[in-house]
Amino acid sequence: MKKIVLQIFTLLVFVFGINSASAQSFTVDKDTVWYTVSGYASISDAVTNSTSSPIQINWKVTGHSLPSDWQSVMGICDNKNCYSSGVLSGSTYISDTFSNKCDFHIQCDFSSCAAGGPYFLVVQLTNASTTKNIVFAMRKYPTAVASINKENKAINLYPNPANEDLNVVFDASLNVKNVTITNLIGKVMQVYNVGGNSAKLNVSNLDAGIYFVNLADEHGRVAVKKFSVIK
Repeated sequence: MKKIVLQIFTLLVFVFGINSASAQSFTVDKDTVWYTVSGYASISDAVTNSTSSPIQINWKVTGHSLPSDWQSVMGICDNKNCYSSGVLSGSTYISDTFSNKCDFHIQCDFSSCAAGGPYFLVVQLTNASTTKNIVFAMRKYPTAVASINKENKAINLYPNPANEDLNVVFDASLNVKNVTITNLIGKVMQVYNVGGNSAKLNVSNLDAGIYFVNLADEHGRVAVKKFSVIK
């Protein structure tokens, strides 16, 4: 009898340990936030406290692909303060405590910035038990080129997740000239020239993770779709 009680106690301790280790103290609304900018913008993602007690978040920028003119006109805000472009250096900041939600956002004015993108900025949020990464993906179209609202609906990727080959099929009206694969912080991994309305991309040399397929026409206009590589 004592042996059975001891076994049950040991099992409960083991299960409780697993649940405690896997519990998350906070969540984020979106792991990737897409935004097409023009002038002033506030690009938000909410952080939600998952516990019954107030918490604080440590956060820092872990990487970005922003050109210099974009860097100089933006800052990042938590529930405590708004910080200028110096945050891009990777210093760590600490939010105020919050019990429910913390509004975390990029504040910027891209009116005078050159068109381009998508550009990526990765922010890591952490506390004692949880770490999350938010990817802010931003782009700006040339003023003479209208935004295409149906771009992403006109692109199909399969299989997704991919292991060896990724098939990209797109609407011929996009007039795609080249396809680029970038990683989470905007680093170009592969570039392909294409013709027609499809492409077969070999992704076997990419590490497991999240990537983006960027489709550009002759004006440099880009449509973007996210995919994953598994090993």
